[in-house]
Amino acid sequence: MPWALMKAIPSQEDFKKKYPEDQAADMVNSRQQNVVAMDNYINQMKEYAKDDRNIWIVMKEKQDKERKAYAKADAHKQRVASEELAARRAEMRREVSSGS
Repeated sequence: MPWALMKAIPSQEDFKKKYPEDQAADMVNSRQQNVVAMDNYINQMKEYAKDDRNIWIVMKEKQDKERKAYAKADAHKQRVASEELAARRAEMRREVSSGS
């Protein structure tokens, strides 16, 4: 973590001195999550900067690609669920017709 960021964010001891124990624990956990999220964001920006194009264009393309992949996976999941439902219905119909 960069030195300036370390100085700007209170330490665990500062949280423990200033807040009750349960609140301090929550703040430390959220602090760690925020630091990880910031590191991930900075690393993504570095990756985007390696491209010759504008960072925001590269970011938009990546988001579009992820959105399409998610939609494709969701459609596949729905298709599998509908096929399973159709198979169950067919099985129930066979049971009813063989029982009569």
